[in-house]
Amino acid sequence: MLNIIEETPSIDAVFITHDHYDHLDYPTILQLKDKVSHFFVPLGVSTHLMRWGVEEENIYGTQLVG
Repeated sequence: MLNIIEETPSIDAVFITHDHYDHLDYPTILQLKDKVSHFFVPLGVSTHLMRWGVEEENIYGTQLVG
């Protein structure tokens, strides 16, 4: 499945709703990080992304209200 990411063109935005394993997968983020212009995440998730090498200027944290 991760081979699909290699074939995918640039991605404008990825929205991540929470940091459960089924929404925030380390190997997938590693492959996506250089293809995605903007990651929109709830508060607290940006720490994971920065630790995994996503540039801080590509991360937009927000308080999601449900």
